[in-house]
Amino acid sequence: MADCFGVATISDIALVDKVASSILGELLSRLSKSAPFEFVSLIAPALLLGNTKIAAHTGAMTPPSGMGVIHEFQLFSRPTPHGFTVVSDITIKHRRNSVGVVFDFEVGVEGSVASMQTRLRFVTIEEMVAFKGIKFPLKYSTDHTIWHKSQKIKQADVADYLELARDHNPIHVDYAAARALGLEGVVLPGMLLCGLAESILTTHFCSVWISQMKCRFMAAVPVGQTVNFGIVPRKHDERGFLNLARIFAVTEDNVIAAIMDVTCAPNVS
Repeated sequence: MADCFGVATISDIALVDKVASSILGELLSRLSKSAPFEFVSLIAPALLLGNTKIAAHTGAMTPPSGMGVIHEFQLFSRPTPHGFTVVSDITIKHRRNSVGVVFDFEVGVEGSVASMQTRLRFVTIEEMVAFKGIKFPLKYSTDHTIWHKSQKIKQADVADYLELARDHNPIHVDYAAARALGLEGVVLPGMLLCGLAESILTTHFCSVWISQMKCRFMAAVPVGQTVNFGIVPRKHDERGFLNLARIFAVTEDNVIAAIMDVTCAPNVS
């Protein structure tokens, strides 16, 4: 199958829904056992995927019949913390082939307000079964690594997130559907893992906000588990504020579910 491309621009979309974003912040803080959000969450624009105007242009995310989909990569980027009053145009670009699809969402001119990229890979049931990840090697943890465990994330918690995101993917709620696609059971949404990682980092480094997150998903996390997040600081700026960090999301079975590389900026002038 040759690559196929699509571009659409939707005008006058509110970047952040104030009520939904407030509920999202409270949910992430509770599940991560972290401090309340000082800013709108980095992942708040992901809630736009459920917007009917935008959903009309994301049909290419649906895998071919008989195949499943793996969320391989997620990018969030913003030059400043999200504001409640931002109304802008959103340009949606996608390229799809038999292997998968990449979606780029640019808010403002060429992403000047915010940008998001979602990469999905189409897989057979056999490939989904093999999507197990690797055990977390002890060498990845340093003397400076900060570990923080979430609370047990239950089906009701996932339902709360899915309602906010208007995400109808059955692998998060329907055991039979998840099993039919090669999973052992229902699994956590990848976007939720990203939000939890942000909540935990900004609790331990309360003087910064995340301007960019690049997340590679490596294994599914079953609903009903805790997730252990390991923050590895990698660089501080000249004033001592955290600038770069890597975050590992690790399952109860000590499997790496995701690796997030983040860029931070100080929340003081």
